[in-house]
Amino acid sequence: MKAIHILSTLPSGEGFHPAFFEVAAMALSAVLWKKYNGEICLYTDDRFYNYLNENGLVNLWDSIDLTLCRALPKTIDWSIFWAGAKLFALRNESAPIVLLDTDLFVWRDIRELCCNHQLITLHREDLFDCYLPKNKLPIADEYTYPDGLDWSIRPCNTAFAYFAGDEFKNLYVRESIRFMIGNTLKANDGNARMVFAEQRLLAMLAHREGVDIETIIGDPFSTNNKVFTHLWGAKSFARRNSIQRNRLEEAILKKIGILSPQVFKQLSELRLRL
Repeated sequence: MKAIHILSTLPSGEGFHPAFFEVAAMALSAVLWKKYNGEICLYTDDRFYNYLNENGLVNLWDSIDLTLCRALPKTIDWSIFWAGAKLFALRNESAPIVLLDTDLFVWRDIRELCCNHQLITLHREDLFDCYLPKNKLPIADEYTYPDGLDWSIRPCNTAFAYFAGDEFKNLYVRESIRFMIGNTLKANDGNARMVFAEQRLLAMLAHREGVDIETIIGDPFSTNNKVFTHLWGAKSFARRNSIQRNRLEEAILKKIGILSPQVFKQLSELRLRL
């Protein structure tokens, strides 16, 4: 089963300096996917590819695509839609396909589970502050929302997203990209536009189209989850706390050392150079 990682450096501007723990997490995510579930492709740009190549890490993925990120449209504000390259990469792929965040670890074979569902996401989100109501969400001039959306539907966390077929996948990416293009108004809305394009619109379109959404995790904070680990919150803490950052790096390296001594060697050498 094929999965895709996406990393565009456009949202970072000229200040792109990847933290070691983020690169190590990305490596563990790729190594685990290949071990248990199959092929994984990276969509990235020349700047990050050069970084990987200089540090002997290009072989983490079965293939690397540079063409798509080179052609990302200038009509999108990438500081607002910082994860928007995901949607273009997903558009470029044929289903069945898995969209996999670079900080998500899948600890076992989930192929049988994916064979039985149209659409699978990591978990549902509550409609908290970043999910703005329709009348407060900035939109581009002349943009109109798709008909028939139910704004009470809980969004989907797409750190993991499996699409069994192309019809719904293509509808989702088409509408998400349409929302992003030209939506450049400077406003104090935080991540609201990105999470609408990536997470909320997915759930509302699925509900409208009658596409059932399976979730892997009912409660993302449950300690009973043995299938996935998502580092989202841990990364924020690691950026602010050097002790936590070192612990996280050591834990990731320990896991990689068990799975791939060669990748462990390359990452350990990189860590010493930083």
